[in-house]
Amino acid sequence: MSNKNNEIMKITPDDTSLALRLKQFMQQKNATISTAESCTCGRIGATITCIDGSSTYYQGGIMAYQNWIKEQYLGVTPQMIEEHDVVSQEVVLQMAVACRRLFGTHYAIATTGYTGDGNERVLSGTIYIGFASPTATKAVKLSLPHSTREERTAAAAQTAISQFLEWISAFNPAF
Repeated sequence: MSNKNNEIMKITPDDTSLALRLKQFMQQKNATISTAESCTCGRIGATITCIDGSSTYYQGGIMAYQNWIKEQYLGVTPQMIEEHDVVSQEVVLQMAVACRRLFGTHYAIATTGYTGDGNERVLSGTIYIGFASPTATKAVKLSLPHSTREERTAAAAQTAISQFLEWISAFNPAF
């Protein structure tokens, strides 16, 4: 791996801070979490597991980069992709819900996006992040048109965890 790539995947102090906050919540609530990552390529899972004790709440993740993996393992249909695009709120929410079921967790985080070239329907730099709990789902859209692929991936992973923490705090005001 080149030196440039080592810097890209380096876990930052911000990542560690987010991972510690997530650990605190998960352990306090005795909850579990899983991930379904496309455009973030495992970076969310890597961030979650960068601290000791993460195996008590992080069950695992699926890197669903190709559409056939999203279809076969996460219940995304070709019709959904054709109608909405693979980078869409509908797809990311389906990924999050299916991920939670697949791993048997309380919560799931999913991502899909164009960190490189977009297409005629969805611009480059468009990323959707989805969350699922036993009773609710939420999607967040990021638009990062003037950043590099590496910056988009890092921003999406950090935003996914920070927005997830914000979302679950609404259900758990004492957190």
